[in-house]
Amino acid sequence: MTASLGGTDSVGDGTGTYDYTLTNTDGEAVTVSLSAANNTLGGLRDAINAQAGTTGVQATVVQTAATGDSYKLVLSTTGTGQGTAGDSVYLKGNAGNLLGLADTGSGTQSQVAAKNALFSVNGIELERSSNVVTDAVDGLTLTLKAGDETKTTTLTVGTNREGLKSAMGDLVAKYNALYKAYKDNSGSGGALAGDSTLRTILSQVRSFMTGQPQGIAADATYRSGAELGLKTERDGTLGFDSTAFLAAVDKDPGAVEAVFNKAYSAFQTYAAQVTSPGSGNLASILQSIETQNARLSTQIASTQTRLDRRREALQMQFSRLESLVGQMQAAGQSLGSL
Repeated sequence: MTASLGGTDSVGDGTGTYDYTLTNTDGEAVTVSLSAANNTLGGLRDAINAQAGTTGVQATVVQTAATGDSYKLVLSTTGTGQGTAGDSVYLKGNAGNLLGLADTGSGTQSQVAAKNALFSVNGIELERSSNVVTDAVDGLTLTLKAGDETKTTTLTVGTNREGLKSAMGDLVAKYNALYKAYKDNSGSGGALAGDSTLRTILSQVRSFMTGQPQGIAADATYRSGAELGLKTERDGTLGFDSTAFLAAVDKDPGAVEAVFNKAYSAFQTYAAQVTSPGSGNLASILQSIETQNARLSTQIASTQTRLDRRREALQMQFSRLESLVGQMQAAGQSLGSL
C-alpha cells in the first residue's frame, strides 16, 4: 500500500504526540505513536518497523521523483507469497486521513495483492511463496530475480572438486588427530596402556575408510577407499592422495559416491553398536576404568592406613629413644663428676 507526502512534512500539525492505528495482517488494530521530535513520514516508517516483529507489517519511504520533495510511504507484510493478507495492511483513522487515505481504501491509496513466484525448470511450471527456492532442484538454492518471459536462464551445475578434496582431507586429519591422542596415552604408564578395545575400534574405523564395503557391484569402477586415494601409513595414520581422489571423481563420480555411501552406512551401524549406552564398547571401557579407579582408591586408602600406623609406631619409638638418650646423657654427666 502506498501514500504520498513530502519527505520532511509532518504527519499532523508538527506538535504534540500522535497515536496512529495500524491494522496488521491478522486484522488486529495496533497503535503506532509519534512525538513532535519524529512526527514525519520517516518517523512514521521507523515507528511501524519497530513493531514489525509482532505486527507482521513493515514500512519504507520511496522517493517518487528524481527532483523535488515527493515521497510515498509503502506498507507491506513481512511474509511472502499468496495468502499473506497483503490487501488488509493499511493505516486508518487520523493517520489515514492525514495521508489522504480513507478507511474504505479510496483517496491516494493503492494496493497490490500478494502473489506467489511463478517460474519454470526444464519446462516444468513451478510456483513458490518465496523468491528463495530450495526444493526445486535437489541440492541447489535458487534466488529468483525480476522475471522476463523472453529470456531463459541456463544453470550449469558441476562437481565441486575443491570442496570434495577439502572435505576428504579434513576427514583424514580428524582421524589422524584421534589416532595420535590414542597413541600418546597408550604407551607405558599412559591412561590407555594395555587397552585393546580402543585400538580395535580405531582399526575398524580405518578399515571402513580404506577397505571395500559390502554391497558394491563386482563390475564397479571403484570398489574401495584405497582405490580413491586413502591408504594406511606405517605409523598407523591415514594418508590421502588428493590427485588420485580427484581423478576418480572426474572419471566416475557415481562410483566414488557409492563407495563412500556404503562405507558411511556400515560405519553408522558400527558407531551405534560402539556407543550404545550400557552395552556398547565405549560403555564397557568406561565401566572397566571406573572399576579400576574404585579398586585403586581402595588400595590407596588401605596403604594410607598402614602408613599412618607405621608413622605412629615410629614416633613412639623415637620418643622412647629420645628418653633413653636423655638418661644416658645424665649418666655420662654423673660419671664425669666422679
